[in-house]
Amino acid sequence: MRKGPGTPMFRQYWRIKRRYPDAVLLFRVGDFYETFFEDAELVSRVLNIALTSRHGAPLAGFPHHAATPYIQRLVSAGHKVAICEQVEDPSKARGLVRREVVRVITPGTVVEEELLSPEAQSILCAVHVGRRIGIAFFEASTGDLEVLEAGDEEGLRSALLRYSPSEILVDESSQGLVSGAVKGELTAPLETVQAPPDPAGAFQSLTGRAPEAFGLEELPDALAASVMALEYVKSTNMEVSLQRVKIAFGGKYMYLDGTTLRNLEIFRNLR
Repeated sequence: MRKGPGTPMFRQYWRIKRRYPDAVLLFRVGDFYETFFEDAELVSRVLNIALTSRHGAPLAGFPHHAATPYIQRLVSAGHKVAICEQVEDPSKARGLVRREVVRVITPGTVVEEELLSPEAQSILCAVHVGRRIGIAFFEASTGDLEVLEAGDEEGLRSALLRYSPSEILVDESSQGLVSGAVKGELTAPLETVQAPPDPAGAFQSLTGRAPEAFGLEELPDALAASVMALEYVKSTNMEVSLQRVKIAFGGKYMYLDGTTLRNLEIFRNLR
């Protein structure tokens, strides 16, 4: 990772960027969001905007008032975007303007109406493997959580194709299984997170309610997947708002292979 010039602004940039190494950092400078180094090269390529330089550092940017379509295109392309704002009035700042990341937008955590696609929902999926395969689907814009436990890889594949999530969270237990189950049939990016050591306690801390309130105590692997999803939402600087929980299929599941689902177009329009 290139460090570039040692000016105060770039030192501030790197302090913030180190906290979000896997995100495109939109760094507010006056009336513009600017990106630097590898981020600038990616933004220039994805958005087809000019790549210039500042103090020898690659730079690509766009006006903050016109940011919505640019952010939407980055997220739709599978990228995580960290929005870093000036959090004090530049005219009153003593020295360098203070900046902070106020929101991280990922493909599966879009809640902003202007960023939501009319063709597809923003659905976050999390998968945890224990005795069974726990799967959680969370729609952050509505607060709806749907969970199930599958018995094998085919059940996982069928669920993923049915819901067609925008982003899939995996942990060490599920990374290989999910990669094998998808087999190029989904374009959703995979994000690796930590499995919760105490799913029941974490769920109560995140939602203010015990898992028993939703019948999740009998589904430990689905509960762990749910916590993975909710903790990820919290990490994007959003408040976790859980409105409804649905346990899919009441423990029963019809296994259809991926080819059948795609050919029948039962769950999504392929066009």
